[in-house]
Amino acid sequence: MRELVHIQAGQCGNQIGTKFWEIISQEHGIDNSGSYHGDSDLQLDRINVYYNEAQGAKYVPRALLIDLEPGTMDAIKAGPLGGMFRPDNFVFGQSGAGNNWAKGHYTEGAELIDEVLDIVRKEAEACDCLQGFQLCHSLGGGTGSGMGTLLIAKIREEYPDRIMTSFSVVPSPKVSDTVVEPYNATLSVHQLVESTDETFCIDNEALYDICFRTLKLPNPNYSDLNHLVSLTMSGVTTSLRFPGQLNSDLRKLAVNMVPFPRLHFFVPGFAPLASRTAQSFQNQSVMELTRQMFDAKNMMAACDPTRGRYLTVAAIYRGRVSMKEVEDRILEIQTRNSSYFVEWIPNNIKTAVCDIPPSGYKLAATFIGNTTAIQDLFIRVSDQFSAMFRRRAFLHFYTSEGMDEMEFSEAESNMNDLISEYQQYQEIGVDEDLGDDGEEAEAYEAEIQGKIDAEAFMRELIHLQVGQCGNQIGTKFWEILGQEHGIDSSGKYHGDSELQLERINVYYTEAQNDNYVPRALLIDLEPGTMDAVKAGSMGKLFRPDNYIFGQSGAGNNWAKGHYTEGAELVDEVMDVVRKEAEACDCLQGFQLCHSLGGGTGSGMGTLLFAKIKEEYPDRIMTSFSVVPSPKVSNTVVEPYNATLSAHQLLESTDETFCIDNEALYDICFRTLKLSSPNYSDLNHLVSLTMSGVTTCLRFPGQLNSDLRKLAVNMVPFPRLHFFVPGFAPLASSKAKSFQSLSILELTRQMFDSKNMMAACDPNRGRYLTVAAMYRGRVSMKEIEDQILETQTRNSSYFVEWIPNNCKTSVCDIPPQGFKISGTFIGNTTAIQELFIRVGDQFSAMFRRRAFLHFYTSEGMDEMEFSEAESNMNDLISEYQQYQEIGADGVIGDDEDEDEGDAYINE
Repeated sequence: MRELVHIQAGQCGNQIGTKFWEIISQEHGIDNSGSYHGDSDLQLDRINVYYNEAQGAKYVPRALLIDLEPGTMDAIKAGPLGGMFRPDNFVFGQSGAGNNWAKGHYTEGAELIDEVLDIVRKEAEACDCLQGFQLCHSLGGGTGSGMGTLLIAKIREEYPDRIMTSFSVVPSPKVSDTVVEPYNATLSVHQLVESTDETFCIDNEALYDICFRTLKLPNPNYSDLNHLVSLTMSGVTTSLRFPGQLNSDLRKLAVNMVPFPRLHFFVPGFAPLASRTAQSFQNQSVMELTRQMFDAKNMMAACDPTRGRYLTVAAIYRGRVSMKEVEDRILEIQTRNSSYFVEWIPNNIKTAVCDIPPSGYKLAATFIGNTTAIQDLFIRVSDQFSAMFRRRAFLHFYTSEGMDEMEFSEAESNMNDLISEYQQYQEIGVDEDLGDDGEEAEAYEAEIQGKIDAEAFMRELIHLQVGQCGNQIGTKFWEILGQEHGIDSSGKYHGDSELQLERINVYYTEAQNDNYVPRALLIDLEPGTMDAVKAGSMGKLFRPDNYIFGQSGAGNNWAKGHYTEGAELVDEVMDVVRKEAEACDCLQGFQLCHSLGGGTGSGMGTLLFAKIKEEYPDRIMTSFSVVPSPKVSNTVVEPYNATLSAHQLLESTDETFCIDNEALYDICFRTLKLSSPNYSDLNHLVSLTMSGVTTCLRFPGQLNSDLRKLAVNMVPFPRLHFFVPGFAPLASSKAKSFQSLSILELTRQMFDSKNMMAACDPNRGRYLTVAAMYRGRVSMKEIEDQILETQTRNSSYFVEWIPNNCKTSVCDIPPQGFKISGTFIGNTTAIQELFIRVGDQFSAMFRRRAFLHFYTSEGMDEMEFSEAESNMNDLISEYQQYQEIGADGVIGDDEDEDEGDAYINE
């Protein structure tokens, strides 16, 4: 759910904003008190885009109402919507800005800005997946222009990766009641060029013309004008709030509409518009809607699009319309009016269709045009600005507020540059060179893509379990996940807490009949494993189409899984992956369970992740990989398979959790005191760890609340992303009753090498980074104290050139059967032992070319073995290098390496 925080600043902004809330409340069935009285589930489906759900089934707008004088606030509070808004979100001063941009930006507004930003942060923190901010304001006054642009600049600084949208009322050619409007508007545009991603330009004269000429209103008032603007705002955001297709959020709108970063000023419009007398005679068809949309008389900014050329256009239709008819009409418009579109953007017009019409309409459409004709607006304002500025008229009012006269010159220059850019792109032909601006466009595209990467909750994960080992671990993982979320083996919810369903979509898709289906793919190259899963207790939980299997198997041969048998099946798997990805609102990444020692999990697993990485390069790729054990092994060619897999995982994963059976058996024998542990016991341990790693995605948490943040905190260099996981508390059934389950004991167990799930000794290496994830009702202060004590007492086991190696997170919800627990994730140089061991075994066989014919007969090149061996050796060298390097960058000796097994081994 991608939320927007709405801000309305100044008298004009508050009047438009209040009308906007009136209209979208009607569409969502929310009355003036915030109660729902609608008639369709779709009204509440995405209600969180603009509303917070409060106590008593009340819906509160995610809105801030700001002015530098109390009058506007008093009027709203006394109006019909006054009781809808959160009282704390009315923020106002006493003296006003007096139509002075400098007062709003530098003095009166600056004094109030910290209070406003505190509320902005509070609203942002209450969002699961904040998309951005939306500002309603006027550029001509003092508060909306001066304080509005100050606020959006501050928000931009604090939330640089969120979309910033403004609905800005610009000075009209004739309609004006402020002499210094050109100053205020030019200074505002100077700010908006840098601080917004999308600015919708509206002016009162264009709105009055619509009211007089089209709607035939004899005495239109500001309420009529604000109603028109609000209809357009509602249309722009419709695909966020109701089911839609293209341009389903403001970020996609920016990507489709803004060819160059500075050219993000749009002309909006709305259809159908007609007088009440004419409405009964009008044919509300797609053809008529499209004709009206492109009619200059229906556009809400006073510029003539026929005197410029469209860079891009978005046409957002609402109601039951045929997508085919929409496409035909749009194509017809573009073909018949090709001279009004720049030819160097082949497909200028982007469309969206939402099935839900606005209140009072059967069909409607919103127009958004990025046209070079908008330069008319800027030229007009600039000419007025220059006329006053040449004589320094009114300047003393601004400089007396501490403003530098140089800022006027900079704003004027920036406005003139903007006008020149629009003129340049209006005149340029399809074959002409854009010069440096082509690079600018690429940089902007990269910036937008970077912002897409940064989206937060709801962040779904797609789980893949490949091969026999991967499917056994994965099935146990879903069993534990189901217990934690109250989901039974048929997909029904039988839980006892709303928190169990709050973020259920991270791993589950809600299907018909209130069933929850895992977002999981189960893959093997032979049917036996799938048959076992289907026949087991969890068999009916998974989607039948997501069982994908071959017939012949991989025969422990990595090449079969990667190049032949697996390659034949991978397209079918990728089709299911795409289907699952398309069903996600905000896909965070992919999670793979597999073994590196066999044929399917290693060969096909790495092939699949490479394909996914290629198609979804900006998503997090995480693997839980069972690596070869020092002693426990049932596959002779394991070293080949594991080395070839590690060669792939270095490039295709962001986080790899290394697990081996010998370490798991040791935990079962030594710690849990199990006399005859089986694979189910081992898989249970792994699944507890997997559950702990993902807990902050699924339940309320603090630090490292998703896998991307985990990567940022844990991976100092891209290739060093192989982690050692662990879990606490671990104790035999008899010992549990005598154990002190305290933060001290949890922390001690987490850092105890005997509880780690990969057979390497962290005391023989150094930690680059550590994540400690606590679950249950615990004190954050106590955790911080224990982590600090651990790091201080064992400083020789942590590299000193990363000052704060340990990152913590706390989730209030413990796993099933525990009061408190901790999950450990260590990025330690000691993991090189694992790679050295496998590398030595690989080399011993490869020197004699043993078993090589099985691999080359599948079409594999022997050179790939040499490359994999070399890559593994390079990885080992990198771990060794960063283990020995000092804080000053100098590699030192290890004469103290064996000192102080202190706390970690106690």
